[in-house]
Amino acid sequence: MKSNQILVITLSNIGDVIVTTPVMAALKSQFPEARLTVVCGPRTVSILKGSRMIDELVVYDKHARLSEKLKFIIQLRRKKYDLVVDLRHTAIPYLVSAKQKSPIFRGGKVLPLHEKHLVILKAMKLSTEIRQRFDFFTPEEEASVLAKIQKRGIRADASWIVIAPFAASELKTWTFSGFKALVTQLLESFSGEILLVGGEREKSMMGSLAQIHPQRVINLAGETSLRELSALVNRAALLVANDSSVVHLGFEMNRPTVAIFGPTDPALSGRKGPRFRVAQHTAPCVPCEQAHCRLDRRVCLDDLAPETIFQACQELLSHALQSSS
Repeated sequence: MKSNQILVITLSNIGDVIVTTPVMAALKSQFPEARLTVVCGPRTVSILKGSRMIDELVVYDKHARLSEKLKFIIQLRRKKYDLVVDLRHTAIPYLVSAKQKSPIFRGGKVLPLHEKHLVILKAMKLSTEIRQRFDFFTPEEEASVLAKIQKRGIRADASWIVIAPFAASELKTWTFSGFKALVTQLLESFSGEILLVGGEREKSMMGSLAQIHPQRVINLAGETSLRELSALVNRAALLVANDSSVVHLGFEMNRPTVAIFGPTDPALSGRKGPRFRVAQHTAPCVPCEQAHCRLDRRVCLDDLAPETIFQACQELLSHALQSSS
């Protein structure tokens, strides 16, 4: 089947969108000449804008006025799509012209995230083979972030560990004292730099981590775009992060990643492989999958020992050394 115009309706959170990028890559692998239009939320533009795989990015704001939503639909209706792949169960496929649309009913089976999205392609009798992975950064974005770290005294060809100590939810964020202990242990066993990443509001909070060794622990919070961060992760010897969009980024880019999980179930994220490790405390209430902790303290994260995470880091770093030798 020939497809010249493809429309993909993706999700609204950055981490969720990163998990859907294999769908875009599979579609472009099967239909390399097709024009791919992606509908996304305002928050996810930062990771998708600039991708050479996407020909057009259309932003849909569910909080917009009705007149703006009508303009959005009119914009999409101007084209006749060969395929519409809806990853979030919207009415959009039925408001635009399309030869083939993703099914409404997709079964009641609970699947890991990446399987949940790719199974939609299978239901449409489309290939899930990926010959070219999604491009999370451009050469220009890579050059930009390398120039930034070189100003901080880090060579572009250096070896570094990327650590993201914060998550969007406090319930998913490991203890700061734990990260301090982990950074100290990594400095003793790893000869390169440790790059701390996060948002501008987290910069001052990361200052005490950087003070452990100011020459080797570099606070980059608020200094990189998400796509520039992707370029750093792509060159990292190791990524350590809470259950967040950064974890999904590391996995999709096939980088050695240690994911710190608290109340959520890592099995549902579908992340596993030789370059991926999950660090999670073992307790009767873990995972609870609750939005709020029902106990007086977060057992899942407060009792997660730094040694558990350090051991996972050591495994991946050792594996990388063996692979390169």
